[in-house]
Amino acid sequence: MNYLALVEKIADKSCLDDTDVRSVLDAFAATLSESYANDDPIVWPQVGTFHARFTPARIGYAGRSRTKSFVQGHYVYHFQASNSMKNAASQIRNQLSETSA
Repeated sequence: MNYLALVEKIADKSCLDDTDVRSVLDAFAATLSESYANDDPIVWPQVGTFHARFTPARIGYAGRSRTKSFVQGHYVYHFQASNSMKNAASQIRNQLSETSA
């Protein structure tokens, strides 16, 4: 689903118009970026946890030649879905599979 489809779906399910939904999603994206920059996870109980992990520098091996190369330390950004989100998605999948069978 792309950004515009997400905005339309949220607008249909809520009493907000498209411009309000866009401003909320943009504010969430900005807050998420600030949170990643400050190494502060965002925990959303109904959805999951957004967090960043630092991977330290190491010596890696490049391709088939197996030559050693230096890999710089970097941040890896993660999302871990909550159990309630996983259960809700499973229920929706089960309903969809029952109706299509």
